[in-house]
Amino acid sequence: MSSLVIFSIDKAHDLHTMAKFLRWIDTQRALGKITYFKLAVGFYEGKYESSFVCLEKDFKEYVEPLGYVKEQKSFLYIPSEGECYLKLQDGTEVMLGTVKIRMYPPRNAFTYFPDDGVYWVVE
Repeated sequence: MSSLVIFSIDKAHDLHTMAKFLRWIDTQRALGKITYFKLAVGFYEGKYESSFVCLEKDFKEYVEPLGYVKEQKSFLYIPSEGECYLKLQDGTEVMLGTVKIRMYPPRNAFTYFPDDGVYWVVE
């Protein structure tokens, strides 16, 4: 699989903002432009957040230009090979480790996929 990006959007708690974002994503999926996109729940810096995962190429072409992620501190990049890293808004990359799939909730940061019932954890 290609490289993935896990991210949240600005004002994800606002129903209208979330609806506009997901409606646009769903349209791009229907047009065959976005091929992989999943909903998730993230736990980052002690807070739960609505999260998403998509292919890196789709993130760069269809998500970033929309402006919904301008206020996000970082994005988790999961390369098809090698270690995961956080990419900060200023472009700095912080190497983290590799993604492991767990069936139980970890104590620190994670991404949970309700449809699969699994947690992705960087170790």
